[in-house]
Amino acid sequence: MQPNLRGLLNVSGILIQARSTDGRADAILKAITKCRVNGDAEPDLVIVSASDWQTLALEKDANGNYYFGGRSTAAGAIEPSKQRVWGLRCVVDVAAPTGTALVLDTSAVALAVADDVTVSWAETGTDFTTNSVTVRAEARIGLAVLRPERLSP
Repeated sequence: MQPNLRGLLNVSGILIQARSTDGRADAILKAITKCRVNGDAEPDLVIVSASDWQTLALEKDANGNYYFGGRSTAAGAIEPSKQRVWGLRCVVDVAAPTGTALVLDTSAVALAVADDVTVSWAETGTDFTTNSVTVRAEARIGLAVLRPERLSP
């Protein structure tokens, strides 16, 4: 039994796109292309760290215009449902390592649930006086990577 999920970056067989001297956005496009060509996939999601998203969103051209459209456009939006990189939905994950973007075809991964999820709650200690409830949820789950070649960090 493993207490934690290993995560997508620890799966063997995923495609690697080194950033090298490329800018962040260029490296992400190269990873998208690698998924399409080598993984026979159509990526639909990019996962980046909060600091990498900030760097991407603040990049400007020589005239001071934001590459991602600035704060008033959907591409440059802070609202998570509107964040895009190269047209793909971009999820900002505080647990993602800085300097690593994960490009993936979400049909290549699945969450496997072995048993029913068990949820229990109770009022303990000062919960009543603080208007709180203690909740515990337990489940046996796993991350199934069906086609690792459809992922590219």
